[in-house]
Amino acid sequence: MSFLGEIKRRKVFQVAAVYALVPWLLIQIVDVVSEPLNVPDWFDTVAILLLAIGFPIAVILAWAFDITPEGIKSEVPALTGAGTSIAADLGRVFWMKFREDFSEIFPLKKEFVMRTTRSLASNLRLLGQCLLLGFFLTPAFGHHSDAGVDMGIIVEFEGTVKDFHWRNPHVYFNVLTSRENGEQLEWELQMPSTVTMTRMGWHRDSLVNGDQIMVWVHPSEDGRSYGILEYAEKADGTLLPTSFDNNYGTSDPVFDIGDNPSADSMEGVWIADREQLTLYPGGFDGFFDAQLILTEAGRVAQVSYDELSEENPESTCVGRPTPAMLVSTTIFPIEIEFDENAETIMIRSELFDEERTVYIDGRKHPEGGEPFVTGHSVGHWEDDVLIVDTRRFADHRSPYQIGVPSGYQKHVIERYRLNEDRTRIIVEFMLEDADYLVEPLTHIRELLYSPQLEIGEFDCDLETTKRFVVPRK
Repeated sequence: MSFLGEIKRRKVFQVAAVYALVPWLLIQIVDVVSEPLNVPDWFDTVAILLLAIGFPIAVILAWAFDITPEGIKSEVPALTGAGTSIAADLGRVFWMKFREDFSEIFPLKKEFVMRTTRSLASNLRLLGQCLLLGFFLTPAFGHHSDAGVDMGIIVEFEGTVKDFHWRNPHVYFNVLTSRENGEQLEWELQMPSTVTMTRMGWHRDSLVNGDQIMVWVHPSEDGRSYGILEYAEKADGTLLPTSFDNNYGTSDPVFDIGDNPSADSMEGVWIADREQLTLYPGGFDGFFDAQLILTEAGRVAQVSYDELSEENPESTCVGRPTPAMLVSTTIFPIEIEFDENAETIMIRSELFDEERTVYIDGRKHPEGGEPFVTGHSVGHWEDDVLIVDTRRFADHRSPYQIGVPSGYQKHVIERYRLNEDRTRIIVEFMLEDADYLVEPLTHIRELLYSPQLEIGEFDCDLETTKRFVVPRK
């Protein structure tokens, strides 16, 4: 969609028109009542000035948020990282669309556009911060992928690709660059998983040793030459998509899932309809951080958690048990498969190759024995609704990736049903854990039938998954 089309879709023009009309009416009212109320002469000037200052703020709010029957939803979801604001990245949102459209109109000026829009990006970002300072300061707990990284800062440098590691849970590459004194410096840069990068157009040969590249990076907070890649540009001007969507600059990867046909049953591949969700700063962990109400034990555990150490389960390729696979469907689709004997249902997720067996043969949860990493799931049908009850979870240090543990008291109930045209599954879950949660968390979302997507193999690499860990003395 073009930049002009995007402005129309977000009703920016309508908001601007309404904002122009409302101040005019207010000024007329003030003019009528000012004399009877003995309003000072300077009041009109101040009122007009304040209304004028509010105009650009209203326009940016119209761009960033949409008023829906479900409430106010962010049009630029999950922009922020720990301790940053939506304002910090609004400039980049406009810049991405400007750069894309301007390059299409003036392809012969591509190099000029590349150079000038870099400066424009910084200026627009600063403008967004100034206009919205104080409105959107939204702290978020960092998850393993952005833990210890300042998502509010971007550093830009040019260098030479040294290594490109196409592995999970994150793709990495190293860049050799030079300090001002001529000393060589090697940066280690992190990106999403291979399955996500593949859907965004990358492949294992997207970068090779010796490539000259310009990178924009969120740097480590502790001064290490480590960071998360925001976007990159090769020497020939090729822009490489990264974890940030090209149109909106969101921190969650967004890719075209194609058509949404009807399904014969719940079997198949399903992915979340992002348009129907409230997306939180911080993504997966932002979702839980915003909604879980912790007990004292939960708060103490969260405060003591060291996410940059091997205490983090993901440092050993241990995934996150349900309902994590449902919350992760904004990026990682799930696959549902029925056993031909109607005794079990398999639910799979790409993330850490999680596979759950739901027993629908009438059995109960086992009374004793070892607990299960993914929990023990039994299900039954109530008319056309599949109800899945999961208990007996093994201890997990951070299943919500915010430092709050779970254990034997954790209990999850999921309800799945097809909508009328069978293009979606409406899934609702309830999560409770008396040890760490004051009250249950409930959530509902819609999953789109997406047979064109394939569930890829995650194959978490034990060496790669430790690269974010900071050695502790």
